[in-house]
Amino acid sequence: MLNPHFDSHEKHIADTLKAGAGLCDPDVVQLVVKVAQARIEELQEWGVAFDTNKHQQLHLALEGGHSEKRIVHHKDQTGKAVQEALLAKAQTLPSIHLLAEHILVDLITEHHLPHAVRSCYGAYVISKSDQKVFCISSRITVLSTGGGGQFPWIDRVLLDNLPPKKLKMAVAKCRGTMTTEASGNITPENLLSYAKTGVDYISMGALNYAAPTIDLSLKIH
Repeated sequence: MLNPHFDSHEKHIADTLKAGAGLCDPDVVQLVVKVAQARIEELQEWGVAFDTNKHQQLHLALEGGHSEKRIVHHKDQTGKAVQEALLAKAQTLPSIHLLAEHILVDLITEHHLPHAVRSCYGAYVISKSDQKVFCISSRITVLSTGGGGQFPWIDRVLLDNLPPKKLKMAVAKCRGTMTTEASGNITPENLLSYAKTGVDYISMGALNYAAPTIDLSLKIH
């Protein structure tokens, strides 16, 4: 527990189950909450420089669904920092073989058999450099769908860590099919540039830790 004076595993579990609205597996929630600190320390060992306060303790932010401050972060680029550290670590492990500049063509399943129980045995992949398709067989296939905005049931896409020019192009492609949200590396100084892209929402994690106290009040008529 990163904030033991005010927080507890029980409070974190309760917050998660409440926010999950009955969709969470309580056993999984309990496991994830209780091992979270060890995993955060592991990420630090692998090079993720989470922000700290003046006492050199992890700076914790408060986000939606949480009753206490318990969110670690690296400026407004936490995802990027974690991804870079995980990639660097993966490159040191002999059991992991990374294929850059390759594209998934299709999953290997029994989709051509009308009544077969659908299973996945791997994937067909194409190399962008020599345009050759080859097969990768696997007992377990995991799809890390960072491009999940292409699925028809998704109505909002998060466009993370894109400069304004590329963000404007992405917004144009999404317009009329889904709402868009910009996040990552957005500061009060460059906010106007992002607003001009036409994005529907802008989230600034930097406000959680870098800005002075702000009094926001609404008058509802």
